[in-house]
Amino acid sequence: MQSTSGYHSRWIWVVYLCLFVIAVPWYWPADSRQILFGFPLWVVVSIATSFVISCYTAWLFLTRWPEDSEEEGE
Repeated sequence: MQSTSGYHSRWIWVVYLCLFVIAVPWYWPADSRQILFGFPLWVVVSIATSFVISCYTAWLFLTRWPEDSEEEGE
């Protein structure tokens, strides 16, 4: 099995890894007091990144999901 084609592509997993690293607020300073839209900035960044992860996953399903082959039914 080749790991560089379809939904097994390495860049897909690299993008997921980067997005999850951004979404988890472990790198924010504990004393961070920045507020945006009434929430701490790290909350807004986590929610926005979660939205981007969801959109990315939906895009992958729409563009990369394997098509059913007509030959399989015959």
